[in-house]
Amino acid sequence: MLYKIPLVAAISVFGFSSAALAQTAEDFFQEGKAADEAGTPELGIEAYEKACALDHGQACNELGFAYFQAEGVETDLSKAQGYFEKACELDDAMACGNLGVWWDKGMTGQEDVETARDYHRKACGLDFETSCYDLGVSLLGDEKERSGSEEARKVFLKACDLGFPGGCYNLGVLYRDGEGELQDLSMARSLFARGCDEGDDEKSCQNLGIMKVVGQGGVEDPEGAFTHFAMACDRNLAASCRLLGDMYYDGSGMKKDYERALHYYGKSCIVGDAQGCFQQGDMLVRGRGADRDPEAALNLYIDACYAGLAESCDAAADAYRRGRGTVKDVDLNHQYQDMACDLSAEFRYCDDD
Repeated sequence: MLYKIPLVAAISVFGFSSAALAQTAEDFFQEGKAADEAGTPELGIEAYEKACALDHGQACNELGFAYFQAEGVETDLSKAQGYFEKACELDDAMACGNLGVWWDKGMTGQEDVETARDYHRKACGLDFETSCYDLGVSLLGDEKERSGSEEARKVFLKACDLGFPGGCYNLGVLYRDGEGELQDLSMARSLFARGCDEGDDEKSCQNLGIMKVVGQGGVEDPEGAFTHFAMACDRNLAASCRLLGDMYYDGSGMKKDYERALHYYGKSCIVGDAQGCFQQGDMLVRGRGADRDPEAALNLYIDACYAGLAESCDAAADAYRRGRGTVKDVDLNHQYQDMACDLSAEFRYCDDD
């Protein structure tokens, strides 16, 4: 996605004539912005063109975005690229970032990863945090360029320092999963804390919670883990809702509460976590947290099975074998057994002829 967020213009003025020229360009730019804000972008195009002609980088970027997104003009990718390039030459960080996305996504039918990285490097150097993040992701995605991981660490750190939580998260993952000198669990935990507490990033919250549960990179802190899982679950991160269910089910750092466990397993299932669906079904079969409901459990097992969870296919097969929540059905029993074996060969019947 291309970027269209106002940046603060930094204009150095030397002498009366330069001040007047810069002010005139800014006047035109503000006129264009006013038209955009009024919902009449077509009236701002001429003003942006005048400002861009006077080397106002933001105005050139706005024109690039207008021609890309058809805001006040018809789509013209050639003009869009030209305006982005001029804006970037004028050190407009967002325009350089837009060109990074442009070449990374092949907006005109041609992808060029190295050119994209060069533009993101310039944008990152101009403190555009999104490009720092995008550059890091690009470098890590190149398996042939493992040397790029060190640069990735630097740009993720800069993104994090500039307030982009994804930078904190990705750098935390690198320090958590690194080998030898590249692994630093304490640093990983600190970065996840920054991403969660400062950036409200749900993935950082979840990973911080996991580290606190097992005491990675610091002391065990089940109460803190609960808090961070709850923050992530509130943002509909399914696995965090399931982890809250696990804590209530097992009594990890708190009193067991099957009703609360069932609630969180149910939420994780609703937002797409197959394991949560299976856990919810297992509780309903056992009558934990609610009255026994094997029919509802079977439906949950089937949903999780089709989502690719082998143990849930096995549970569905067993339900049809026993007639639990349904009538006995040999054909469906074998169907779900086959699905379980296709996903995993760990079940006892997978070797049967």
